[in-house]
Amino acid sequence: MKWGTPVMMFNRFFFNRGLWKQAFRQSAWLSVLYLLVLLLSILISLNMLNDSYKNQRFHFVVSYFAEIGAGWPNVAMLIISILMGLLLTRYMQNKASVDFFHSLPLKRVHLLTTHFAVGVIALTIPLWIIAIIAAILSRQFEYIDFTAMQVLEWTIATNVLSLLLFSLTVFVGICIGQTILQGIVVAILLTLTVAIPKVWNKHLDIYLFGYSSRNQQNLNEDWSPLFNIMNASAKIITTLETCLYLLIAIILIVLSYLFYKIRATEKTTHAVTFSYFNPLFRVGVMFCGALFTGALSVSFLNNWTPIAYIVGAIVSYVIAEMLIRKSWNIYHIKFVKGFLSHGIIVALMLYIPVSNYVHYEAEIPNAEEIAGVYEGGNLSYYLFENEGYVTFPRVIRPGVLSSDPDYIQLVRNLHMQIEQIRPKVDKLKQHTLDYKSVDIGYKLKDGSLMTRSYQVPSNAPEYQYYLTKIQESPSYKVAVYNLPSLDHVSKPIEIINRDREEHKIQISDKNDIKELTQLIKKEKLSIVNPDASLPYSSLYFSIESDLISYKTSQYYDWNASYKPLAIWLKTKGYWDQIITKPEDLNAIIVVRDHRTKTEKDTTSEQSLFTDSYRTDKEFVANDKKMMGKLLDASENVFDYNNTSYYLKLKFKDGTITYRPLANSQVTSELSKVLPE
Repeated sequence: MKWGTPVMMFNRFFFNRGLWKQAFRQSAWLSVLYLLVLLLSILISLNMLNDSYKNQRFHFVVSYFAEIGAGWPNVAMLIISILMGLLLTRYMQNKASVDFFHSLPLKRVHLLTTHFAVGVIALTIPLWIIAIIAAILSRQFEYIDFTAMQVLEWTIATNVLSLLLFSLTVFVGICIGQTILQGIVVAILLTLTVAIPKVWNKHLDIYLFGYSSRNQQNLNEDWSPLFNIMNASAKIITTLETCLYLLIAIILIVLSYLFYKIRATEKTTHAVTFSYFNPLFRVGVMFCGALFTGALSVSFLNNWTPIAYIVGAIVSYVIAEMLIRKSWNIYHIKFVKGFLSHGIIVALMLYIPVSNYVHYEAEIPNAEEIAGVYEGGNLSYYLFENEGYVTFPRVIRPGVLSSDPDYIQLVRNLHMQIEQIRPKVDKLKQHTLDYKSVDIGYKLKDGSLMTRSYQVPSNAPEYQYYLTKIQESPSYKVAVYNLPSLDHVSKPIEIINRDREEHKIQISDKNDIKELTQLIKKEKLSIVNPDASLPYSSLYFSIESDLISYKTSQYYDWNASYKPLAIWLKTKGYWDQIITKPEDLNAIIVVRDHRTKTEKDTTSEQSLFTDSYRTDKEFVANDKKMMGKLLDASENVFDYNNTSYYLKLKFKDGTITYRPLANSQVTSELSKVLPE
């Protein structure tokens, strides 16, 4: 008898052999499948990459290990983690299984602990087997460079994500009484982590004056586990995100224990096993339905958008009631009362954030509160550092914010004028030349960043005065042209001929680099109207700066009207090496361009020359003097939409390229010979 007691205690608590065997039998095949998918996708990918780079002059350098496998390891982790949770909680969704397990001499905490532990072990072992194999082989692949530390970082991040998905599925399984519905709810919740930020931002875009989702730092899908899983091969999962996912997983595990302890057996097979969750379920479904139909309908309903919100709320409430009651027969007096009470809550959730109570629209900081300011178009590009997928919180480009008190006041004046008038924007024309984007960013002395985005009529005099004053300021040009980067050049400067991109030269002499960057700064600061950018320039400078945290090149177009830069290039001997000269060409063919803006977007310039071939609609220049004049006139084009001619440059080496020519650049001498 004395020997029997420990065995009984052993079987009654966490390590009941029968329970563990049953749980492992359920999950072992998924674990083996996970291992096989990881082995095939990762090892085959490594071998294929290694073979493909055998004849290359350089190796394939792995930036982060998630690049390997073409995304299949992430898809496998997503699907198998959820399936593992569905399998191990399936007993909770069947009345007979629940009665059997709960009749055993085991507490619910022991049941749940066993299934949690088995699931975590079954998901972890395959992952770490692959990690050990990959780490061992990291030095065996001759043409691929990756480290054991990269493998370790990927393994930890993937392990945490799989734990999060598994714990979420288990928690949903405790709250939902049907396995199929459990899987659907898990899929919906994961999708909502990507979709809700997008449609919520769209909702704020519609109803909050000055709000623009592209310039916001706070609400973004980057934190979503589904977003990170689907983009793991292109975006590294940060340590902060990994810690956040681990924290959420722990919270879900704790909640699972708390809710499983009080889960009523008779609620098994119900859509929602906790009746006090029903109102929350209804409100959540109504909110999502109203938000999605309303925010996504703005592009084709315009002023009728509020009706779309109401229709979405009604349809989603009907669906929620049918799921809760498991019946089509839901229409009664309580249905109307329930819809009205829940609808009021949803309406408040949608209205309060965009109402005057939040003081978002009228908020303009005082000058003494501002440490620096930015004004211009596309704030998300010019103000923030960008590299592929943008991480949050965003990093402000050094030197772009201006602390000049006069400039700060100019921007505040413009901001107050816009807020006072609040221009009406035609949704169908807001992205055309009829409107101008005005993005404003304030860096406040308390460390916070305040951004606003507006669309104002392009030629409206009530804004033009303020805009002109701002654009004439050096602070504006410094930000728009990213001039601070020119003081931190980290590599030789490349000058590239746009007629032939492969034709480039490098400037590596430190004194020449310093002189050239100063000339580029002077040239940009001398521009009267920076908004008249150079969509075409025959030369441009590629400059890499170490001022920003990632390595990328900044491009600066050459402005032919700024003579000191051309004189410097000639004096230093770079001009003849890079510029397109008449001596390089056999001929230049010129045709008239009568295309509309829409036609220019849909047809190529080659078609112009096909239609005009050997007719009086084309002009052919063979002599060097005329070719030189055409080249000089077409060095810059300030507005593609107003180009009147196209040039076809036929190089002696057989290369053919094209240049636009604006009517404003055509001299009286050229106008006599060019086609009508």
